[in-house]
Amino acid sequence: MGLHRYLLLLWLIAAFQGAALASAGDKSAAEDAAEVRQFAVTPQVTLAGLPSRAQLQALSAAGTVIIDLRDAAERTSDQPRLAGLDITHFPSGRTVQSSKQLAAFSELMTAAGQRPVYIYCASGNRAGLVWASHLIAQGYSVEAALAEVSEAVTSKPIKTAIRKAAEEQQP
Repeated sequence: MGLHRYLLLLWLIAAFQGAALASAGDKSAAEDAAEVRQFAVTPQVTLAGLPSRAQLQALSAAGTVIIDLRDAAERTSDQPRLAGLDITHFPSGRTVQSSKQLAAFSELMTAAGQRPVYIYCASGNRAGLVWASHLIAQGYSVEAALAEVSEAVTSKPIKTAIRKAAEEQQP
C-alpha cells in the first residue's frame, strides 16, 4: 500500500472519529477516543488497543481487514458496538501462540493481500504479541521482532512470552 493511501486511511480514521464525537458532543468520549493506543508497525499493519466504533466504521469503510484478538468473554458487553461491522475474531491469550494459531494468523495475513490490516485487543499488548510471534515464525530474530512491536508492547509478561515464542520456534 502506498504512502498516500496509508495517509488517507489515517485521515479517514481521524475524520470519522471527529465527526462522531462532534455530533455526540460528549467530551468524555472524545477523551477516551484520543487515548486509543495504535502503532503502525508497517505501512500495511497497525497494532492497537480498543478502538471506538467510529474508528472501526472508518476502517471497515476503507476496506481494512480488522482483527479482534479479544476472547468471547471480553467481547460480550461489546456486541452492540460491533454489530454490523466486518471484524475477524481471532481470540488470543497472553502467552505463546501455538503453531496452529500461528498458521491460522499467517493465513489471515495472506488473505489480506495488499489491504491494510488493523489488529487490536484491549490494550495493544496482545496485538504486539501476535505480530511479534508471526514475525519470529517468518524468520525474524527475537530482537528484531521486539523492536518492531516496542511501542505497542508495554507489558513485561508479554515481552517474556515473545522471548519464549522465539525459544520454542528454534530447532
